[in-house]
Amino acid sequence: MTIFAPFCAEFVLVFRVVAVYPPRIISWPVRALVYAPVASLKTARVINIIIFIVQWVQQKEHLNSPLLRGQAAWSLPNIKLEWILQFVDMTCVPVRSHMYGQRRWLRLV
Repeated sequence: MTIFAPFCAEFVLVFRVVAVYPPRIISWPVRALVYAPVASLKTARVINIIIFIVQWVQQKEHLNSPLLRGQAAWSLPNIKLEWILQFVDMTCVPVRSHMYGQRRWLRLV
């Protein structure tokens, strides 16, 4: 299950956002602004990973060679979609939380 390893490692960013902006101290609109993109990207990535695993297992039943199985995995569009989602997830979470943090500190000063 090395497919889930990057996804689990990137959950550190979610914990960082929750630590900096605890849900109990921010209003509902701000909470939705901060947490909705994070939750939607993580949900999209989990769905993409599950679809990839199902399609790969279905293809794998017909192939005997590990080389052909690997090539079959790379031919699925889910890998490229995961890269795109991962890139957006890795840039959106820190940038979005940083943008909100800048506005919050500017209001306090």
